Amino acid sequence: MQNVIVNLLPEISIILTSFLLLINSLYKNKNSELVNFIITIVGLILSLYFVTNQSNQTFFNGNLENSDFTKTIKILLIFATLISLFFIKSKNFNFHNEFFSEYSFLLIISLLGGLFLVSAREFFTAIISIEILSIPLYIIAATGTKSGLSVEGATKLFFFGSLSTVILVFSAVLLFVATGSTLINLSILDYKDIVSVLCFLFILIPVCFKTGLLPMHFWISDVYQSSPPRLLTYLSTVPKIAVISFFINIMMGDGSQIFEVKLFKYILSIFCFVSIFYGSILTLRQTNLMRLLAYSGIPHAGMMLLFSIVYIGDSFEFMRIYFSFYILSNTCLYLCISNLDNYEKGGIDSLKGLYNDSIFISICLAISILSLAGTPLTYGFWAKFNLIILMYKTNGLLYSVLILIGSMISFYYYLRLIKEIFSDKKINTKNKILISLNDKSIIAICTILIILLGLSPNLIKILS
Repeated sequence: MQNVIVNLLPEISIILTSFLLLINSLYKNKNSELVNFIITIVGLILSLYFVTNQSNQTFFNGNLENSDFTKTIKILLIFATLISLFFIKSKNFNFHNEFFSEYSFLLIISLLGGLFLVSAREFFTAIISIEILSIPLYIIAATGTKSGLSVEGATKLFFFGSLSTVILVFSAVLLFVATGSTLINLSILDYKDIVSVLCFLFILIPVCFKTGLLPMHFWISDVYQSSPPRLLTYLSTVPKIAVISFFINIMMGDGSQIFEVKLFKYILSIFCFVSIFYGSILTLRQTNLMRLLAYSGIPHAGMMLLFSIVYIGDSFEFMRIYFSFYILSNTCLYLCISNLDNYEKGGIDSLKGLYNDSIFISICLAISILSLAGTPLTYGFWAKFNLIILMYKTNGLLYSVLILIGSMISFYYYLRLIKEIFSDKKINTKNKILISLNDKSIIAICTILIILLGLSPNLIKILS
């Protein structure tokens, strides 16, 4: 029992933090927001400490598992949540500050679901974890300043999110029929058995929805366009990485690869590459900034999911690089965007001449965009380059060529943003952009890390 508690200390610290937030919120005073901020930061740091000291083993009768992979993902999830909370706590954004306690509680609860999901090895444990991860997101999506769009986006997210959970429950039933257990070990499924094939598909469909992959991507643009901009650093990274990591882990089963069964490998490969190419085409057609950024995440999700067709032992370092690059680049991108008060109408051309208003924001925004595009000397280059090399070694030339073509397409729509930022305005005017010291510090740190890790990606081992 003591060993189980030790393995659950990261999650226990998050649960205690959420209770302390609730208790402190009952006593409203002028310092309650500051106290909640301190409670949240301390709770996350404690959770981070406990994760780094976890032992590698399964517990709760095999329902949960800790490994080097799960520990790395949990560190990244906590890190992304920590940065998101610093974003919300900004003097320049009274709307976010007013509801800081509520946002903190929602993010903490969602993170708790993500931590459990990464370790889950049993179907109903995973389903409960996904719901804990998702329910706060439905509320967050409805709290944007554009009330009409926010309600529409949150409604779509809630309805289809609930539907995807039902499909996942049905998959659990099919797995029980096929194996006699709800412990997730897909490597023993028989591709000749229709029940096994349906079980795999009914797991993949909810994963596609939660990560915004085609054909379950229809909610993503509305949610990104209407959600509070400062919470997009969380919405665009933590849920996506948690669900993809869970899927990657269950594909490995007990260490034997399910993708020795070629049918399952081909099914997943089709989902990934359709998302990479069609997601890029959708992005090319966008003129609204937030919708473009929303759709640009679809190819990245497809590329991250490709890691699931490679054995974890061969791809662990490459996954760590890709996931950490995605968090850093999105963090820098959305924090820069959220500071552009005069650009909230959302057109891509509203970025025109941004360098005249703020050289600092322009350079940092450009570096984050170039990183997402996979430009050399940025962290994103190594993330995509390593994925291409990994796919070539494990799956042949075709996979690598397809990823390379998808990355080349993404260059076009990312460079459109760079062009707008450094082009001249039609009218020679300047808009005053106020950036808090807190925001400047985080933006600068993320930008420096993107460049340093682009020059030497092995530094991520030291940082993690």
